[in-house]
Amino acid sequence: MAAEQSTLRYATTMLHHPIVGRHLAVAAAALVCAGAFVALATSEALVAGGTLAFDQVVGAWIPDLSPNGFEVVRDLTALGGPGALVLAVLLVVSYLSISGRWRSALLVALATGSGLGACALLKDLYERPRPELAIAPYAGGSDSFPSGHALMAAVVYLTLASLVTRLLSYRRDRVFVAAAALLLVGVVGASRVLLRVHYPSDVVAGWCLGTVWAVACWMVARLLQRRGQVEAV
Repeated sequence: MAAEQSTLRYATTMLHHPIVGRHLAVAAAALVCAGAFVALATSEALVAGGTLAFDQVVGAWIPDLSPNGFEVVRDLTALGGPGALVLAVLLVVSYLSISGRWRSALLVALATGSGLGACALLKDLYERPRPELAIAPYAGGSDSFPSGHALMAAVVYLTLASLVTRLLSYRRDRVFVAAAALLLVGVVGASRVLLRVHYPSDVVAGWCLGTVWAVACWMVARLLQRRGQVEAV
């Protein structure tokens, strides 16, 4: 009995530990995102190449953009484009390499590169056509599901945010960086719907899979750091 009570007290203490609690919250969020992605990816309408009821409901609320609004949204969607994301990753990988953190640099490159590969495979698998009202210059040449901009923005910005937050001592600073990354991811995804180049379900699927991917890479990085196989950032 005493041993059981001691074990229970230890487990309760660990659950209330700030670091353990934060890890559990991140894992729970990743599980929710994974469940949402699976629900979308296996829906009968999507598999059959049709439109989800969710898309119809959300699509009815999408406003028409004014010329000025279109310019703003066009600029915002570029934050999730290949140019901006590749530049961000290259700068971070270059910094980590110059500072002697070669294995951390390789991990960042692998995390983003594998995310891009997963996105391409899913697009080829589903071959969902773009919405009929898609603005051609901003639709790209790939299929619609999932949104590459939303997925890769989540992978890149959340992965980089996890690196930056490990350098910060104050909780408010870490919260700000995490919130900024989430805002970027949200803005990029919303811009794809506003430009009508993606169905809302494409973007939600991209957000979910990108978040799961970033969290998985973060957990792998933490595990490798504890084993001394990757440098501490």
